[in-house]
Amino acid sequence: MNKVIVSLDKVSKKYDADYVIKDFSYDFLENGLYVLFGRSGSGKTTLLNLISGAISYDKGTININNTKYKKAVNSNNNLIAYITQNTYFINYLTVLDNLKLCSNNIDKINKYLKDFEVSEKIKSYPNELSGGERQRIAIIMALLQNKKIILLDEPTANLDYNNSKKIIDLLNKLKEHCLIICATHDSDFLSVADEVIDFNNLKSKTIKNKTIINRENKKEQKSSLFKYMLKSLTYKKREKKSSIYLIIAFSLILLIIYACFDYDKKIEQGLLNKYNINFVKYRCDINTNDYCESIIEKYNGIYNMFPYSSNVVTGQIISDGVIEQVDYNILAQTLPFDKSLLPNADDYMLYGTYYEDELDIILGVELAQTLTDDIKTLIGQDYVIKLQDKKETFRIVGIFKDLNDDVYFRSLFEATEYNKKEYLNSKYTEKYRYDGVLGYNELEGSAYQIAYFNNVNDLYSFYKTNNPNINTINMNYGFVKFVRVVETARYYGYPLVIFAFLVALMFYFQTKYITSKYNSYILATYKYLGYSWRNIFINNTLITLIWSFILCIFAFILSIILSVILNKLLIYYNVCVFDLFMVDYKYLGIIVMVVLIFAIFYSIFEYINLKKYSWIDMVKKEDDLL
Repeated sequence: MNKVIVSLDKVSKKYDADYVIKDFSYDFLENGLYVLFGRSGSGKTTLLNLISGAISYDKGTININNTKYKKAVNSNNNLIAYITQNTYFINYLTVLDNLKLCSNNIDKINKYLKDFEVSEKIKSYPNELSGGERQRIAIIMALLQNKKIILLDEPTANLDYNNSKKIIDLLNKLKEHCLIICATHDSDFLSVADEVIDFNNLKSKTIKNKTIINRENKKEQKSSLFKYMLKSLTYKKREKKSSIYLIIAFSLILLIIYACFDYDKKIEQGLLNKYNINFVKYRCDINTNDYCESIIEKYNGIYNMFPYSSNVVTGQIISDGVIEQVDYNILAQTLPFDKSLLPNADDYMLYGTYYEDELDIILGVELAQTLTDDIKTLIGQDYVIKLQDKKETFRIVGIFKDLNDDVYFRSLFEATEYNKKEYLNSKYTEKYRYDGVLGYNELEGSAYQIAYFNNVNDLYSFYKTNNPNINTINMNYGFVKFVRVVETARYYGYPLVIFAFLVALMFYFQTKYITSKYNSYILATYKYLGYSWRNIFINNTLITLIWSFILCIFAFILSIILSVILNKLLIYYNVCVFDLFMVDYKYLGIIVMVVLIFAIFYSIFEYINLKKYSWIDMVKKEDDLL
């Protein structure tokens, strides 16, 4: 004999001053199909909402499975499945995955799919289903969870005749195994109903047998929630625009950081490792009698070179104030005699070798071409230059390749047209430091010199010195121009990075806020499927962290690509001759850490906010409570 599983005793519900249900008493047996029949607005859905716990009531009691409720039923009751006109699925999971969330029993899943004639939809997504298919699968989900009470609100309202008939036939079969309470205005239900409650002419109903059964709800073993939540990241129809914007925002932050930080590392990698800049040009007070050697030693310099073209007298002032042009060579450049001081010296040679004697000279390729068509034959020949003090005969030992685009030579010499120059060696020009022949600058007590270093920190320390006997000058193209750009970036870097990062975080939270409604729906659906809020929170937090981490990784990849492009553009347009945007993994770590911390805080906030409500609140928002 069937026993009562749901009993309502003089239950009343009113909105404002009007009663929708008044003093309603009714007993629902453990099996059978009960039809709440009537027009829209007659109170059918209200009764379902009262039984499900979606809304509270004003008077009376409701007894479900030997648990008596006053004011409101606990909406987390595991016996009840509430299927409204709006069916609830995880949209980024297939039909099979949605069903596996309810039970791991694949045999039972396949049986229901076959019985309900939806086996072919197993790999489809919910938004690919018809209304009738969604209703049938929603009922399967309730059965897989061993729900003993199924509440249906207008299950055939939006279906055609064939689909409506399938639903009615299914419910007629299912009524032998559970209690089905169906609110409808479809008269086709009347022929299969065990009891019909006419809401068009609602009166208080009472069944004398008040024996309430305590029916155990056997829980199905559920699948691990994490692997299904993870599929939200690979769903093809996932909204991607906001993620793309976040990737761009984070990559721009990384670019700003690359440009503004790691100042010393940029100098080391840019000057020494990439362009081999190992010198600083400076003007030195030579009245110290040691010709600034002690100053060089103080800063760990390894060599001090005296450049001819920087110290030679370029003109003579005559009585009428006109500068007379000199008739000797004033453009010959000087390179260190020691080949080890010129990084990759052999790579610069088109023909010949580097210096072996102080009277050796190397010519630029364009200058050599003015002397002969076969420039290779110049190697070993004499070459006469009229210098300021005398004519000197040198031996041509090498010819440089094209140097016009070489950053090292551009940094060493302020002049252009490097291919049209003669290159003396420092062993020859060393005498000018002491004999006063070039004397124009020496008469003023100072001379230009070039200090070489083997350590970038010593080089930079020397460049920044405030020693009154030494004045580093802006003749060192690559080094000085690079330092100016980076110092400017460094000056504005900290506030710029902080501002940009705050803007990106605001954008991050704005994106999360916009998607929170959809996310709340998904989380509530998981709750509807029987998962605990704690389980949902833990897995949602993990998915949020993974999503945030992936965004940061993509931002890092994009920042690398943009860094390469921007560095090439800056060099091409002569803004900076070194890589201003220097990629470093530690900044990715910082970005990831901060974003993940904020992601955790946001997940906690979302969890606290959601926990205030039950899954049934989703129904409240979606459906007409009347």
